[in-house]
Amino acid sequence: MRVSREVRLSSYFIDYPTLFVVGEEDSYFDHEYTNLFRKGMGSDQKSYKSYKKLKNDLFNDFERDKVFNDIYNWINVNLK
Repeated sequence: MRVSREVRLSSYFIDYPTLFVVGEEDSYFDHEYTNLFRKGMGSDQKSYKSYKKLKNDLFNDFERDKVFNDIYNWINVNLK
């Protein structure tokens, strides 16, 4: 819990291009909180992509091709 709190308070100092991909059906964490964390980051190149029907294993789920395609496109736009 202590480390989690420190990370949340430090989000403003993260100044790297970052993509968050989350499944909205994931029962392990709050995807809305992840979006708030992203909004608190200092980087201008921060993105958030959520998938309504997916859970926590995005890379092995039934829509994994869409997830990989979104990541690929984000890399091409933000890391060139």
